[in-house]
Amino acid sequence: MEIRRIYIESFKQDGDTLLLNAAASKRIINVLRLKKGNCIELFWNDNNDYLTEIIEMNHGTVQVKLKEQITRNEFCGNLRIAQSLLKSTRMDWLVEKIAEIGITKFYPIVSHYSVFSMPVQNSHRKILRWQKIMTSAAEQSYKNRIPEINEIRNFTNTLVDLKNEYDIIFFCNKSKKALDIYSLKGNNRILHGNTVLFIGPEGGWSDEEIKLAEVTGALIIAFPNVIYRSETAALAALIIMQYIKSSEEK
Repeated sequence: MEIRRIYIESFKQDGDTLLLNAAASKRIINVLRLKKGNCIELFWNDNNDYLTEIIEMNHGTVQVKLKEQITRNEFCGNLRIAQSLLKSTRMDWLVEKIAEIGITKFYPIVSHYSVFSMPVQNSHRKILRWQKIMTSAAEQSYKNRIPEINEIRNFTNTLVDLKNEYDIIFFCNKSKKALDIYSLKGNNRILHGNTVLFIGPEGGWSDEEIKLAEVTGALIIAFPNVIYRSETAALAALIIMQYIKSSEEK
């Protein structure tokens, strides 16, 4: 029988026994329909997986016994992205894929040309949906952490705030001033600094947004000789940065 892998947010521990929270217990009993004696693999954002065995199922709660700690050689470099909102289905797809890649933090932003029909103050439903998508993606792709999702905010406030939080802001925009993204390899300051990547919407950045990025000192980067759709650019840039960072660590 295939061993299912599950993310759990909280639990009570007594020695090598874990009492799982209500949400995880409900899923194990009602959705996965696992039984006493079945093994499940658990993870909870500490960079490890844990092989466990179900030892008790009682009144909607599940108890498991720790059998083995599993450590995987996963890339641990911090990847963070500030993504302008896209149409719902494409945004959901992107959220799933960036979780599979292994980003650590996600900043959804509303820029001038973003497609977003819901008032920002009512956006908590979107956040909850993305959290579920990311959790499922992390479970299936054997990532050890669920990306942290920031609240949906406008471009200007996000950029200004992140300027003080990160060493370098990568701003993806096709222009004569842009640095070839492949040239980042070998630049220790760029590779090992505290960084975040900004990706615009399908319609691109407005002139005012580009000027603000330049004024705040963002590093303008672009792909040579190609123009990608927004979600493609996001994935390509993250994969390139992940490859460069991981190769420099070896």
